[in-house]
Amino acid sequence: MKRPLAYITAPWSNNQYENAENAATYCRQVYDAGYSPICPVLFLSTFLKDEIPQEHKDGLDMKKHGHYCKVCGEYKANEKFSGKGHAAHVCKSCASLPPEKQAEQMTINRLLNLPWRLSKEQISWLKNRMKDKRREVRALAKEQYEMRFPPKRLEDIEDNFDFLDEDDLIE
Repeated sequence: MKRPLAYITAPWSNNQYENAENAATYCRQVYDAGYSPICPVLFLSTFLKDEIPQEHKDGLDMKKHGHYCKVCGEYKANEKFSGKGHAAHVCKSCASLPPEKQAEQMTINRLLNLPWRLSKEQISWLKNRMKDKRREVRALAKEQYEMRFPPKRLEDIEDNFDFLDEDDLIE
């Protein structure tokens, strides 16, 4: 599974060991939450356990080399980009797609990489994607919205209502 990226920083003090320990703790929490943490002052070995096969694989996936395609969201070798596509961050295979399909894939990629805490603008953008004409975009946007803002159910609301019987009515 491809994990969304999360840039990690930490409060820095004069104690570099304490800083690294704090950053590693934050990275581990973010990794456990399903993200690929990016922390410039740490190496992956400080929070990933290489003896766990999935974490070893995830660590290799995090060490990306190459160029990022904003349509498919993958890192690819330089040869996979043409001159114009290289500057636009669109690989050759994505450049051959129709513009509508490129736009749909970029929207899906953005939905998959939304941060957990959203700004007002991001919430508005997400709500608009829930009304998108493309079925896959609409479904993913709804899923992302409901993960962040679960709907309230009647059974979750505490029932503290005192209902009146007919006998309680004042005549």
